[in-house]
Amino acid sequence: MAERAEIRVTVFGATDVGQVREHNEDNLLVADLTAGERLGSGDTLSRELGPRGFLAAVADGMGGAASGELASEMAVDIVHESAAARDIDEGADIATVATALDECVTEANTRIFDKSQAESEHRGMGTTMTSAWVLGNEIAIAQVGDSRGYLLRKGKLVQVTKDQSLIEQLIQDGTLTEEEAERLGG
Repeated sequence: MAERAEIRVTVFGATDVGQVREHNEDNLLVADLTAGERLGSGDTLSRELGPRGFLAAVADGMGGAASGELASEMAVDIVHESAAARDIDEGADIATVATALDECVTEANTRIFDKSQAESEHRGMGTTMTSAWVLGNEIAIAQVGDSRGYLLRKGKLVQVTKDQSLIEQLIQDGTLTEEEAERLGG
């Protein structure tokens, strides 16, 4: 990993039920892994990036699916718990961080699936998730579903993930254009 730059992180996270649904199925994670501190919705984190880094995630429980709000809550909780338990610090290279983040997301998926199979009232529950682990001046991103990840740099917003959806697959295959997908609601 390159020499650690002094980086100040300022993050605000909040979720809102919006105007369509009656309850909020979204959850977020904002955590300073060095301080062992996790912020709640509506809180702001602003400090120098520590040697264990910073973890952020957004999970959108699948609307209409059973227990989407529980699945999204489990996803952010498990990813945080799993990442906090790992021995990752500024000496790790970004490939190691990316592998660790992938393992954290996979653990969350497994545990959510197991709960959905074991408890009939939660059968079929699911969530999307986009998570980022910032360590030094590098970032690892993991994404499942259609919650997009973007990078904002020098006033320019760039999408860095692709939706894992049928519509996106049809665009990638050349079956649909992006304009056709927009008309279809994709």
